[in-house]
Amino acid sequence: MFDVIFQARGTYGTASQGWTAVGVTRGRVAAWLSPSEAQDAARARIPLWDLGDTFIVPGLWDAHVHLLATGLTLTQLDLSPVANFAELFDLLRRSDDDPLVCCNFDETRLSEGRAPTAREIDAAVPDRPVIIIRVDLHSMVMNSRAWDMWGGDAVGPGIDLDAGRRTGAVRGVAFEKIRAAIQRHLDPAVKRRALAAAAAAAAEKGVVALCALEGGHETGAQDVTLLGECQSNLPVEVFVWPQIPDVPVVRRLGLPRLGGCILVDGSF
Repeated sequence: MFDVIFQARGTYGTASQGWTAVGVTRGRVAAWLSPSEAQDAARARIPLWDLGDTFIVPGLWDAHVHLLATGLTLTQLDLSPVANFAELFDLLRRSDDDPLVCCNFDETRLSEGRAPTAREIDAAVPDRPVIIIRVDLHSMVMNSRAWDMWGGDAVGPGIDLDAGRRTGAVRGVAFEKIRAAIQRHLDPAVKRRALAAAAAAAAEKGVVALCALEGGHETGAQDVTLLGECQSNLPVEVFVWPQIPDVPVVRRLGLPRLGGCILVDGSF
């Protein structure tokens, strides 16, 4: 028998099928019920929750989420509204974050039609590291303070040069390495807020469980451990998939699995 019944005037399926309630057993949808079946169960003293005009659907399971990266995108400075350099630099100046990590940048939407250089960002924000992550999440632009902290003397594929000088733009493998260094530097409290924000956003979309792919070659087990500490406080069930190709490390974390991304469609 059911542990609880949820009833709503919104229905799953067509009106002719008459589905207006679901019976739940041990946290899972066990049956769709007609109005008469729901009332019969209620008379048998099964708790009946009337959800009014809402729409009942089963909870969703997202099989591939980078929970921390998603949360950072939700909590960092959002550059999607900017239309030109003037708006961009004004937004950077008004933020108090240090380091200032920004997301959702897309130079194709700017009137200038390009990303700013490190020198141009320096002129706007000379006193803090500034990292502008592109909307594709595989490239970014940094100012000089950020380069001093995390880029060092890095050269090679993925680091843009103009007449031998770095422009501030980073892509590909170089991006992954420098972003990992930045992520390791972030305050754990910032990461905890990001995880909570991402899990809340998932719950709002109807997600009840997800597979979180965390850590990696460059970031190691630090973020996997942090997620494990936060896991029980999140509003969705989280199955952690460490992206660490080191079985002994994963075993020490007490996890029964490991996994990661396979990139097959490229990125601009």
